[in-house]
Amino acid sequence: MNLTYTDFAIVGITVFAVIIAVTLHHEVSTWMVKRLDSPSQQRHRRMLYLIFTLILTHIAQIWLFASAAHVILMLPDSGSIVYSSSVNFLDLVYLSAVTFTTLGYGDILPAGSIRFLFGTLSLTGFTLITWSASITFLEMQRQWKERLDNRL
Repeated sequence: MNLTYTDFAIVGITVFAVIIAVTLHHEVSTWMVKRLDSPSQQRHRRMLYLIFTLILTHIAQIWLFASAAHVILMLPDSGSIVYSSSVNFLDLVYLSAVTFTTLGYGDILPAGSIRFLFGTLSLTGFTLITWSASITFLEMQRQWKERLDNRL
């Protein structure tokens, strides 16, 4: 089994995309939690703010991985995307989204070495979505506690 220059490039691009996605999630989450602690934030607005911010962050991460796939596909012998028609960038965004969410319809598939990116994307997406769910749960728990404290 010989690894090629393209294989190393795919691993490097994938690792770079993961680092950017996780760092983005960390920075946005930290900023958002600080903002949610602001006393001027109303309870129902905090939750909307939280959910929309997390969704937009995940969309940015999905587009980041679609961009990584686009770059990888320009490399020689990097693999391909199997689809019933020619693949455009929005198809890569779609593939990135169904992989990020671990939904995986199977109507569009990576083939060849580029599968490394999408396999790693699945793990990364699952982890980041779980992280978002934890933040959401903690905010909901805090709001429930505030409501209970206000009743007493």
